[in-house]
Formats: sequence, C-alpha cells, structure tokens
Amino acid sequence: MEKAPMEPSERERRNAILSRTAGAQGMVLLKNDNALPLLPETKKIALFGNGAKITIKGGTGSGAVNQRYSVSVEEGLLQAGYDITSEKYLHRFEDMHAQEMQKKENTVQELGGVFLMPDILISKEEIAAAGSAKIAVYVLSRNSGEGFDRMVEKGDYLLLDNETANLQNLAESFSKVIVILNIGGVINTTLFNEIKIDAIVLMSQAGMEGGSALADILSGKETPSGKLTDTWAKNYQDYPSSNNFRPTPDHDYAVLYEEGIYVGYRYFDTFNVTPAYEFGFGKSYTTFEIKTGRVDATARMVSAEVIISNTGHHYSGKEVVQLYISSPEGKLEKPYQQLIAYAKTDELGPGEQQTLTISFQTTEMASYDEKSAACIMEPGEYTLRVGNSSRNTHIAAVLHLERGVVAEQLSSQLKPDPTRNLKEISRIGKMPYTYADENTERACAKRIHLNPDAFETVNNASGFEDETTFTYIENGTKYVSSYTGSYPEKIEEVPPLPEGSTLKDVVNGKITLKQFVASMSIEQLTDFSRGSASSAIFAATSGVLFFEDPKSQVPGSVGVTSNRYIDGPGIPRMDMADGPAGLRLEKEFNVTDRGQVVRLKKEGNFHSQYATAWPIGTSLAQTWDVDLMEAVGRAVGEEMSEFNITLWLAPGMNIHRNPLCGRNFEYYSEDPILTGLTGAAITKGVQQWPGIGTTIKHFAANNNEDKRMKTDSIVSERTLREIYLKGFEIAVKSAQPMSIMSSYNKINGTYTANSYDLLTDIARGEWKFQGMIMSDWTTTTGRGSDSALCPHAGNDMIMPGFGEEFKKELELLNLGFDYVIPFLNLTIKKVMDLQDDARIINGVRAGKVARGDVQKSAMNLLNIIMQSNRMGQMYPELHITPYADQYDLKAYVAVQRSAIL
Repeated sequence: MEKAPMEPSERERRNAILSRTAGAQGMVLLKNDNALPLLPETKKIALFGNGAKITIKGGTGSGAVNQRYSVSVEEGLLQAGYDITSEKYLHRFEDMHAQEMQKKENTVQELGGVFLMPDILISKEEIAAAGSAKIAVYVLSRNSGEGFDRMVEKGDYLLLDNETANLQNLAESFSKVIVILNIGGVINTTLFNEIKIDAIVLMSQAGMEGGSALADILSGKETPSGKLTDTWAKNYQDYPSSNNFRPTPDHDYAVLYEEGIYVGYRYFDTFNVTPAYEFGFGKSYTTFEIKTGRVDATARMVSAEVIISNTGHHYSGKEVVQLYISSPEGKLEKPYQQLIAYAKTDELGPGEQQTLTISFQTTEMASYDEKSAACIMEPGEYTLRVGNSSRNTHIAAVLHLERGVVAEQLSSQLKPDPTRNLKEISRIGKMPYTYADENTERACAKRIHLNPDAFETVNNASGFEDETTFTYIENGTKYVSSYTGSYPEKIEEVPPLPEGSTLKDVVNGKITLKQFVASMSIEQLTDFSRGSASSAIFAATSGVLFFEDPKSQVPGSVGVTSNRYIDGPGIPRMDMADGPAGLRLEKEFNVTDRGQVVRLKKEGNFHSQYATAWPIGTSLAQTWDVDLMEAVGRAVGEEMSEFNITLWLAPGMNIHRNPLCGRNFEYYSEDPILTGLTGAAITKGVQQWPGIGTTIKHFAANNNEDKRMKTDSIVSERTLREIYLKGFEIAVKSAQPMSIMSSYNKINGTYTANSYDLLTDIARGEWKFQGMIMSDWTTTTGRGSDSALCPHAGNDMIMPGFGEEFKKELELLNLGFDYVIPFLNLTIKKVMDLQDDARIINGVRAGKVARGDVQKSAMNLLNIIMQSNRMGQMYPELHITPYADQYDLKAYVAVQRSAIL
C-alpha cells in the first residue's frame, strides 16, 4: 500500500472526467418550454430545493461509494460561473439539515448513505432576497437503498406539500422555473402539469461529478441525449404490479407475478394505457430526423440502415435509434412491441447526418413456449419499427414467416407450483396502442419473406438434468461413499497428488484440478465453500480493519476467499468490492506502528484508496450508449487492478418490475435487452484487464427489498426466461463474467442459492457459464437458504461464510454476546452460532451431501483463482490474460457507423 498523495492522481482526474461525461449523457430532458439551455447572458440563478446543497450522488447500502469528493448542484453552478442569489434560503436549509443529521447520525451510518432532509417551506423574504435572478432552479431529491422498499406517500413517490407550495410560489415569482429531479427512481409527476414549470431535467443520481455534469447540461455545454429506461406512469396504480408488489405473511411472503410478460412499456402499449413519459423518451436542444433506408433479413440476421440527420440550426447533439419488433399472435400471446436493438449516434452538428446499420439475430424474435420447452417463431408477420422512443416509431419493414420454426430447444425449469394458482393477465379483447397512419405504414412497408427451411434448431437443453455428481478419489484409496441422497453419484479415480504440489502445477498442466481436490479433506474443501467478511465486520465494530500482513484483505473490501492455504498448496485469496456505482473501499486509513490497519487516527501513516463514484446504474443505462458503458467498465477495471480487487460485485441486473423497489437505482431498466446489453458492455470493459472480473447480480427475480430473505417470487417459466433471466443470459453469452451472485429470494418455492434449476441447469447447462457462483451476503444466517444445499445446487461459495476460524476472530473483539453488528444486523452470539462449514461437513458425513458436490464447488472457485490477478502476483512467472479472451462470445447487436456527412 502506497502512501496517499494529497492531490488527485492522474487516474482519478481522468476517471472523474469520464464520470462527468457519463453523468451528463445519462440526464434526460423531460420538458422544455424555451427555458433551456440557459442564455449566455444569464448569470444569476435562484437555487432552491433539498438537493441544491445536499445533492445525492447515489443510493445507500452496497450501492454507495467512498469517493474523495462529490460536486453538489450548487458547487457545479458556481464553478460554471453562475451567481447564486438564494444564499439566505440555502444557509437556513444547511443549518437545519446539520441539526437533523446530528440527531440521526447513527441511523445514517448504518444505512451507508447520505441523510436527506425534506425541503423546508421557502419564505417570502427568501424569495424576495433571491429576486435579482429571473430564473429559479428547484432541485428535488429522493434517496433509497438496500433493505427498504419505497412507499407511495408524500416525500417519496409523491411530492410533499412543502415541495408543491414552493414550486407554486416560485412559478409566481420568477420568469422561468426549472425543476431538477435528483432521484434514483420514478416519482409521480402529475402536479408538475398543474404548476407553471418551464423545464424538467431528470438529473438522476449522477455520481461524484453530478453537479458539474448538470451545469454542463443547463449551460448548453452538453446537449441532453439521455433516454428513459422505464415507463413513467401518470398514476402508480397504472403499473400492472401495483396490487401485488409487496410480500406479506398472510401469503407466506409470496409475490405473484400476475402481469406475466407485460412489464413496463410492454403493458402500457399492449393495454393502451397512456403514460406520463414513455419508455425511451428524452428531448434534446436540437431536432433530429430519422429515416430508414435498406432493410435486409435472412434466417440468420436482420439489418436496418438508418439515416439520422440533425435538422436543428444551433446545437449539436446525439440521438438514440431504437428498433422494436411486433410479433404475430398465435398460440402464445405477444406484447404490442418489444425492444430488439438500439444504437447511439456520434455527436452531430447542425445539418450533419450519419448512417447507422443496426443488425440483430433473427431468432431473437422468438418467444418461449412452455409446452414444448422451446423458443419458437410462430408463423405470420413480424413488424420492424424504428424510432427514438416506444411511442415514436414508424414501420420500416414487415418480415413474413409462412411456417413456424423452433429456434432453440431447451428443457423445462423453475416451474411454479400449480397450487399457487398463478393467473396471468391476458391481452385478449384488449385494443393496443396505435397511432395515425400505422395501418397505412404497414400496408406500404417493404415485405421480406423468411424461408422457414433456412432456420436451424439449436439444442441448448442442459446436459446436467440428471443431477449426477462426480466424486474424485486418489487411486488406491479405500473410499466408501456415505452418500444416500436421491441424485446419482459416480466415483472417478485419479492419480495421487505428487508431494509438494501447488495450484501453480495445475496451471502448468503438471497435475489436474481433479487430482488437486481429490487430495483435500472435506474440511479443506469446505473452506473454499465459504468466504469471509471479517474486515467489514471489524471495521463496523471496533474501527480496526485488520493487521497488515500478506494474508490480510484490501481495506474496505466486502469479502475475500479463504486465505488459509497461501502457504503449502499455494492458493492465493481473492478480494471482492461493492458495488454498482463504483468500488466501495476504505478511502482513508492509517497503518500504526503495531501493524494495525485502522480508520483515521492520530497515530500511524496515512494511506488512501480513492475510487470513482460513477452515476447509478439507471443513470448509466439512460445513456443508451454501449461504447460509453464499455469505457466506464474499463475505468473501473483500472481501479480494481490498482487496488488489488479481483471481483467487482456488479453490475446489478434485476428488472425494474415496479418503481417502488428500493434498489432500482442499482439496476438498469424495465427492459431485459437494454439491461443485458448495458451489463455486458460494462463487463467487457472491466474484463479487458488481466485477472479481474465482474459479478452480475442478483440472480434472479429479486424485485423486493422488504422481507427480501422471505420473499417467494411466483412467476411463470416463460416470464422468467423472457423478462427476468434474459438480461443475465445476454451478459453471460456475450461477455462471460467471472462470477454470478445468487439472490436472497425464492423463485417458485426454492431459494435461489439452493436452486439447481437456476444455477446449474440454466446458467451452466443452457448458457454455458464458466465462472463461479456466490451467494448474497448472509443468506444462510438462518433467515434464508440452507448452506448444506448450496454445493449441489451450484452455489459455489457462501458469503460471507461462517465457521470456526471466523468464530475465533469474533472472540477477539470482546464486545459481549448481545452486541448487534451493524453490517449484519445480528448479535455476536447469533453469528458465533452460525456454522456454515459444520452444516456442510455434517451433511457429507450424514450422507445428505455428496463429497463430489463440495469438490465441484471448490473446483469452480479454484478455476477462477488460477486466472486471477492475485495468482499472477503470487507467481510472477505466470502469464495472466484477460479472462474472457478464451471464449467465443455471442454478438446480440452489431452496429456499423458511417462517417459524419
């Protein structure tokens, strides 16, 4: 660990610029009545709102980041050269905020976030004092985070009375009023239509450079190019999941996904519900014309040539081209349309144009048929639509398939229990959204015939369905299996391990990984089935992070793999770091003369780990720019390499089923294609660096934070595959992340960490995932999944994992058995009683767990360790390469860009 520089490093500066760019490109202009951009002569701004000084850069929990600094809206505007005339209000708000924060300091620290005080009522005197400005900017902030879902109440989804009154007073007092939404999720915007609001900018939560990025947008230095990744309803009850979102004990915490495939715009368009703002919507300071040129289609690919022209006269900008498919009705219901591909232009000046050729695989238009367990394309017309939002498209071509085809053969997985009586809504008898001239466009559109005989059925059914486990033993060993469970066990003999062998010998091909694990005792194998988070727990309790030695973990890392076998077998440990908005590490710490790594105190040498706080996941996705996302991933990977992090616990890939999910800000969208392509791009960027990787999470259907360890997501197999698993599938097949994290919840009665269907048959069997799978933190603490069932299911590592070694570490704290550890929300006594390793070992000895399943988990983990940065550090002579270079990755969307004309 190097001593910290007092000034930001070159890497910090470079990544801050990229964060600012991403923040600006993810901002969405929702409304603009000639208020933006601010005129060059505008020098004074009256700034109000609870997010003006206390701007929220990101949500709480694992999505938080400990960055060097964060630029507020006020600071961004001041740095851009604007005079703020509302100091009287801002000072009063700041004083009241400080008082309230003092009262709630402990709660804020436990949440890992920023305390956000509701706005105060702006006085007439404060408005008068700010009156030298003609323009008022009102920053409305909301925050949410891990462990808590949002509420349909004032101050959260709805506006506060103070906020409504403030906006009304500002509208009466200033020539222009601009509302800035510093929020992580959807809110109700109905009241904005009842007050004279001249412009609305969805700033989102734009990371550490958010205030600067917003100033770039308001001043016109940057033209807004962000697009919504969610449908914003006029009323919460318009969402189809509004009546079945929250788990309750009355129904065993089951949540019935009765909306089925009709999530987000798929519902609003199919059932003709008018939104406040549609999916994919976003204004610009300029205007664009989108024309579709040539369209080609075969059984393999569909390509559309799209010409985009900047028809404005003053501002340059970027436009997002969105392609949607409307599939024919048959035995399967289909939504009115669904996103199939998209691309963003380069910066186009007034009068400039660019041609994008956007291609996607034809079989991505298929739908999953539960009866045949196959992805099928039914006969009929497939309508290709091109535009810049879900409610602003035009028909570009009609693809005709005269006979149905089977695109992909799978096998049935994760079926819901019929007794749950899941009844999905139906579009039968409903009239979908339409627009003027839609039928005329369809009649005049180019028709392309798809030859059904040219399609090939790909068989991707899992090869692991019989659930056979292989147990490896050394030749000549007298081994009698104690396993008496229901699935088959096969014994395979391997050559004995030569004395002195290390993991390096496996890499060099001198021994096999099978030999390596065959030589291990069940106790040793179990050590690899659980990780550790002792550093995070020590930090939360005593302020001591750990003692600095070769086996210690990176300060602030949320977990590590076992460090007990560095000596002897030569197995390095790997460090993991939260979270989706950047690396959450201990940013500043001291190393004492006694070798303790501690939080800042007077003694010891100062060190730092300043990571970049990026915009939240939703904001990143609102850029609709996969190239930019890959650049962000590459920048995160650089920081991981610098700080010795192997696994980044991100991206978050869950679908925005409902706007009230507390962690929606970590996730990207209501749409699986946008989610998958964004997550894949970030993963590709990270994994361009040798020996490091991402952990896509939370796998899967993790759409509630309240009672998240009890929630049972009851969802049909088709809905799972087309909506909630599709993004993960895209990320795995097109980027091959190093790791997957299972979720807290159940799916159709089985905890995901114990689900063989999900983790083995689908992830490994169907998608050919090659990495390791870990649990979410503390899921086996008696509140969720069973650690003894994890190895067979395919959950390779339990996090943080509790055993005898961890129990001894806790005894050193001397805090008393009743002390509640904030990191876990469990007493020390409860934690000391948890024995993940004992539950697995006892399961093997009792014949309930096969030894081979524990070996399999160890092999999956060791396979990643062998390709990690830590392996290269332990053995410098090894050549560690970027992890995904070894795989043939699938391209879901291909984009060719012409030169700008």
